[in-house]
Amino acid sequence: AILRTDLLRSRALVEGIADGTIDLAILRKDAIPEANRHNCLPICRLSFHLCVPRRLLKPGMTDAMLARPQTWQALPFAAGRDNSQTDKAIREAMTRAEVDFRPQFECSSMLQVQQLVREGHCAAVLPNLALGCLNPTDFVIFPFAPLATYGRQLVLHWNSRQMQRRGIEKNQLRAIAADFGSVG
Repeated sequence: AILRTDLLRSRALVEGIADGTIDLAILRKDAIPEANRHNCLPICRLSFHLCVPRRLLKPGMTDAMLARPQTWQALPFAAGRDNSQTDKAIREAMTRAEVDFRPQFECSSMLQVQQLVREGHCAAVLPNLALGCLNPTDFVIFPFAPLATYGRQLVLHWNSRQMQRRGIEKNQLRAIAADFGSVG
C-alpha cells in the first residue's frame, strides 16, 4: 500500500472524504459539517505565536518591548498570500493592534513562512505546530495576543466506507491521531 499526501484546502478535503476520493485527512474541526463529525478524532489545538529571530532585534531591545504592537512595525515580516482564514485572521489582528502590516515576504504556504523565519530573514506569526524547529536561544517566541482566542482544533477525519474497505479499525485511527498529536 502506498501512502500519498496532498496539500489541499479544507473544503476540498471535506468533499474528498465525503465522496470517498480521500480516505483520511487532517483539517480544522470547524470545516467539517456537524453531521459528519462522528468520524473524526482530535489531534491538537492550534495556537499562534509571534516568532522573531534575535538577530533582527536592535541592541537593547527586550522581550517585553517586543511584546508591544508598536514595536512590530519596524520588523520585516513574512505572511501567507493564500487568502486562507488563518492569513486573513493574522492580517485583521495586526490591523486591530494598529500595525500597518505590510509583509516583506508573501508566501504560498506556512512552510515557506516557517523557513524564512528559521533562516533568520524575518518575523512571522506561526502556529504552535511550526515552533519545533525554532531554537529558543535564537528566537523570541511568545503567544500572539491578538489571536489568543482564535485557536482551532485539528482533527483526523475519515471516510468510514474506505476505512472498512481497507480493514482499518477505530483503534488504529486513534493511534494515528495520537501520533499526529504528539508531533505538535
